[in-house]
Amino acid sequence: MLVAPGRSYEVVRHANGWTTSSPVTDAEFRGWCRALGAAHVADDPRFETVDQRLVSPEFADARREVTRAAASLTVSEALARMHAEGVNGVEVVSLDTLPSQPQVVVNGTFVARTHRAIGTVRETAPVADFSVTPASAGRAAPMPGEQTDELLTELRYTPEEIAALRAVGAVA
Repeated sequence: MLVAPGRSYEVVRHANGWTTSSPVTDAEFRGWCRALGAAHVADDPRFETVDQRLVSPEFADARREVTRAAASLTVSEALARMHAEGVNGVEVVSLDTLPSQPQVVVNGTFVARTHRAIGTVRETAPVADFSVTPASAGRAAPMPGEQTDELLTELRYTPEEIAALRAVGAVA
Protein backbone atom coordinates (compact mmCIF):
# COMPACT_ATOMS: atom_id res chain seq x y z
CA MET A 1 0.00 0.00 0.00
CA LEU A 2 1.24 3.47 -0.84
CA VAL A 3 0.96 5.88 2.04
CA ALA A 4 1.46 9.64 1.82
CA PRO A 5 2.57 11.46 4.97
CA GLY A 6 -0.24 13.39 6.61
CA ARG A 7 -2.94 11.94 4.40
CA SER A 8 -6.35 12.04 6.07
CA TYR A 9 -7.97 8.99 4.51
CA GLU A 10 -7.18 5.33 4.48
CA VAL A 11 -8.34 2.08 2.90
CA VAL A 12 -7.49 -0.76 5.24
CA ARG A 13 -7.48 -4.51 4.68
CA HIS A 14 -9.08 -6.67 7.36
CA ALA A 15 -9.45 -10.41 7.85
CA ASN A 16 -12.58 -10.56 5.68
CA GLY A 17 -12.65 -7.36 3.62
CA TRP A 18 -11.81 -3.67 3.59
CA THR A 19 -12.85 -0.46 5.33
CA THR A 20 -12.18 3.17 4.58
CA SER A 21 -12.05 6.03 7.01
CA SER A 22 -10.86 9.59 7.24
CA PRO A 23 -9.42 10.37 10.67
CA VAL A 24 -8.76 14.08 10.26
CA THR A 25 -8.65 15.57 13.76
CA ASP A 26 -6.11 14.66 16.40
CA ALA A 27 -8.80 12.93 18.48
CA GLU A 28 -9.99 10.94 15.45
CA PHE A 29 -6.44 9.87 14.61
CA ARG A 30 -5.82 8.66 18.17
CA GLY A 31 -9.20 6.87 18.17
CA TRP A 32 -8.41 5.28 14.79
CA CYS A 33 -5.10 3.96 16.07
CA ARG A 34 -6.69 2.56 19.25
CA ALA A 35 -9.63 1.07 17.37
CA LEU A 36 -7.44 -0.78 14.93
CA GLY A 37 -5.10 -2.18 17.57
CA ALA A 38 -2.14 0.19 17.44
CA ALA A 39 -2.58 2.45 20.47
CA HIS A 40 1.20 2.84 20.71
CA VAL A 41 1.13 4.87 17.47
CA ALA A 42 -1.50 7.18 18.94
CA ASP A 43 0.73 7.71 21.98
CA ASP A 44 3.84 8.54 19.92
CA PRO A 45 4.70 12.23 20.58
CA ARG A 46 5.97 12.60 16.98
CA PHE A 47 2.39 12.20 15.72
CA GLU A 48 0.51 14.09 18.44
CA THR A 49 -0.88 16.82 16.18
CA VAL A 50 -2.06 17.00 12.60
CA ASP A 51 0.73 19.49 11.89
CA GLN A 52 3.33 17.01 13.12
CA ARG A 53 1.77 14.21 11.08
CA LEU A 54 1.78 16.34 7.93
CA VAL A 55 5.53 16.89 8.01
CA SER A 56 6.82 13.73 9.67
CA PRO A 57 8.77 11.47 7.32
CA GLU A 58 8.15 8.60 9.77
CA PHE A 59 4.39 8.99 9.62
CA ALA A 60 4.01 6.71 6.60
CA ASP A 61 5.64 3.90 8.58
CA ALA A 62 3.36 4.61 11.55
CA ARG A 63 0.25 4.37 9.36
CA ARG A 64 1.51 1.06 8.00
CA GLU A 65 1.81 -0.19 11.58
CA VAL A 66 -1.83 0.67 12.19
CA THR A 67 -2.98 -1.03 9.02
CA ARG A 68 -0.92 -4.16 9.78
CA ALA A 69 -2.55 -4.38 13.20
CA ALA A 70 -5.99 -3.95 11.62
CA ALA A 71 -5.49 -6.99 9.39
CA SER A 72 -6.46 -9.35 12.22
CA LEU A 73 -9.85 -7.68 12.76
CA THR A 74 -12.97 -8.45 10.77
CA VAL A 75 -14.71 -5.61 8.99
CA SER A 76 -17.56 -5.58 11.52
CA GLU A 77 -15.11 -5.60 14.45
CA ALA A 78 -13.10 -2.75 12.97
CA LEU A 79 -16.18 -0.65 12.23
CA ALA A 80 -17.65 -1.23 15.69
CA ARG A 81 -14.36 -0.23 17.31
CA MET A 82 -13.93 2.85 15.09
CA HIS A 83 -17.48 4.02 15.72
CA ALA A 84 -17.04 3.48 19.47
CA GLU A 85 -13.99 5.76 19.26
CA GLY A 86 -15.95 8.41 17.34
CA VAL A 87 -14.12 7.71 14.09
CA ASN A 88 -15.99 7.63 10.80
CA GLY A 89 -15.61 4.48 8.75
CA VAL A 90 -17.47 2.35 6.25
CA GLU A 91 -17.04 -0.99 4.55
CA VAL A 92 -15.55 -0.93 1.08
CA VAL A 93 -17.83 -2.99 -1.15
CA SER A 94 -17.24 -4.54 -4.56
CA LEU A 95 -18.88 -3.27 -7.71
CA ASP A 96 -20.84 -6.53 -7.81
CA THR A 97 -22.43 -5.89 -4.42
CA LEU A 98 -22.77 -2.11 -4.70
CA PRO A 99 -26.26 -2.10 -6.31
CA SER A 100 -27.72 -4.13 -3.43
CA GLN A 101 -26.34 -1.92 -0.64
CA PRO A 102 -29.22 -0.49 1.44
CA GLN A 103 -28.29 3.16 0.94
CA VAL A 104 -27.88 2.67 -2.81
CA VAL A 105 -31.29 0.97 -3.00
CA VAL A 106 -33.05 3.65 -0.92
CA ASN A 107 -31.45 6.46 -2.93
CA GLY A 108 -32.44 4.86 -6.24
CA THR A 109 -28.87 5.16 -7.49
CA PHE A 110 -29.39 2.61 -10.27
CA VAL A 111 -32.21 2.03 -12.72
CA ALA A 112 -32.83 -1.13 -14.71
CA ARG A 113 -34.40 -1.13 -18.13
CA THR A 114 -34.69 -3.38 -21.11
CA HIS A 115 -32.64 -2.73 -24.21
CA ARG A 116 -34.08 -4.48 -27.24
CA ALA A 117 -30.71 -5.87 -28.36
CA ILE A 118 -29.00 -6.83 -25.11
CA GLY A 119 -31.82 -7.32 -22.61
CA THR A 120 -31.89 -5.89 -19.12
CA VAL A 121 -29.19 -3.33 -18.31
CA ARG A 122 -28.49 -1.51 -15.08
CA GLU A 123 -27.48 2.13 -15.35
CA THR A 124 -26.88 4.94 -12.93
CA ALA A 125 -29.88 7.15 -12.37
CA PRO A 126 -29.58 10.88 -12.96
CA VAL A 127 -27.49 12.41 -10.20
CA ALA A 128 -29.81 15.32 -9.47
CA ASP A 129 -33.58 15.05 -9.27
CA PHE A 130 -35.40 18.31 -8.69
CA SER A 131 -39.06 18.63 -7.67
CA VAL A 132 -39.87 21.26 -10.31
CA THR A 133 -37.79 19.73 -13.10
CA PRO A 134 -37.59 16.01 -12.33
CA ALA A 135 -34.90 14.02 -14.10
CA SER A 136 -35.34 10.74 -15.90
CA ALA A 137 -32.94 8.19 -17.34
CA GLY A 138 -33.76 9.07 -20.95
CA ARG A 139 -33.95 6.51 -23.68
CA ALA A 140 -31.66 3.56 -24.24
CA ALA A 141 -28.64 3.88 -26.48
CA PRO A 142 -29.61 3.43 -30.12
CA MET A 143 -28.42 0.61 -32.33
CA PRO A 144 -26.16 1.63 -35.25
CA GLY A 145 -28.24 3.44 -37.82
CA GLU A 146 -31.38 3.43 -35.67
CA GLN A 147 -31.65 7.23 -35.52
CA THR A 148 -30.07 8.14 -38.85
CA ASP A 149 -33.29 9.33 -40.48
CA GLU A 150 -34.37 11.23 -37.38
CA LEU A 151 -31.03 13.03 -37.03
CA LEU A 152 -30.63 13.86 -40.70
CA THR A 153 -34.22 15.11 -40.87
CA GLU A 154 -33.48 17.34 -37.88
CA LEU A 155 -30.50 18.66 -39.84
CA ARG A 156 -32.95 19.45 -42.68
CA TYR A 157 -31.94 16.71 -45.11
CA THR A 158 -34.79 15.68 -47.39
CA PRO A 159 -35.91 12.04 -47.66
CA GLU A 160 -34.31 11.94 -51.12
CA GLU A 161 -30.97 13.22 -49.81
CA ILE A 162 -31.05 10.69 -46.97
CA ALA A 163 -31.77 7.89 -49.44
CA ALA A 164 -28.85 9.05 -51.61
CA LEU A 165 -26.47 9.10 -48.61
CA ARG A 166 -27.61 5.61 -47.66
CA ALA A 167 -27.21 4.36 -51.27
CA VAL A 168 -23.52 5.31 -51.36
CA GLY A 169 -22.89 3.90 -47.84
CA ALA A 170 -22.25 7.29 -46.23
CA VAL A 171 -24.78 6.56 -43.48
CA ALA A 172 -26.28 3.47 -41.94
